Amino acid sequence: MTKYSNIDDYIGKKFNLLKVIRFSHKNSGKKYFECKCDCGNIVVKRLDHLVRNESKSCGCIVGKQGTHLKTNTRLYEIYCGMKKRCYNKNSKSYKNYGARGIKVCDEWIENFTNFYDWAYQNGYNDTLTIDRIDVNEDYKPNNCKWSTRQEQSYNKTTTHYFEYKNEKKSVAEWSEITGIKYATLLYRIKHNWDKDKVIEERVRDY
Repeated sequence: MTKYSNIDDYIGKKFNLLKVIRFSHKNSGKKYFECKCDCGNIVVKRLDHLVRNESKSCGCIVGKQGTHLKTNTRLYEIYCGMKKRCYNKNSKSYKNYGARGIKVCDEWIENFTNFYDWAYQNGYNDTLTIDRIDVNEDYKPNNCKWSTRQEQSYNKTTTHYFEYKNEKKSVAEWSEITGIKYATLLYRIKHNWDKDKVIEERVRDY
C-alpha cells in the first residue's frame, strides 16, 4: 500500500484549523482534499501538506502572530470562484473549466496568501476580474492578468478572431476600432469576403 493511499482514513480528520470534508482530485500523483477552516471558509489542500503540518489554515492566518488576511473581500471571492469553476462539478461554469482540464496551480490552490500577494503585485483593484491569457491553460501566475469585464469578454473560448494586416484581434475588438457592427463583420468573414474588404469596406448609409 502506497503512502496516503487510503482516502477514507482522512475524511473528518482535523489538521490545525482545517477539517477534511471530502476528496477533491488528484494531480501529478498528489491527492487533494476539500477542507473546512475554523473561520468557515472551504479550501482545497494537498494531503501530504496537511499531514506534514505545512497547511494550517485556509490562508486566513499567517505568521507566528496569526495575522488575519481579508478573507471576506472581493479578492477572496474571486479566489474561491476560480477554484469552484475548476473542481466543483456542480458549478454551472465547470463544463468550461474543470471539464476541459483547466486547473489552479499548486502555488495558489493551497495558499490564498500566495494568490493575494500575486494579485496586488500585478495591479489588482476592485474593478478588475481575473483573466487567463491562454484560455486553454491553467490558472497560474504566468498565464493570468487583471482585466476589465470588456477586455475579458474578448478572451473567451467562444470568441471569434480575425487577422488584418498581420494583426490578430477578436471580431468584437475590430468592431470597436472600425465602428462597424459586430454582426456585419462576422457576416463578411463567414461569407469569405476579401480580408481587406472585411475591415475597409464602409457600411452604406441609406
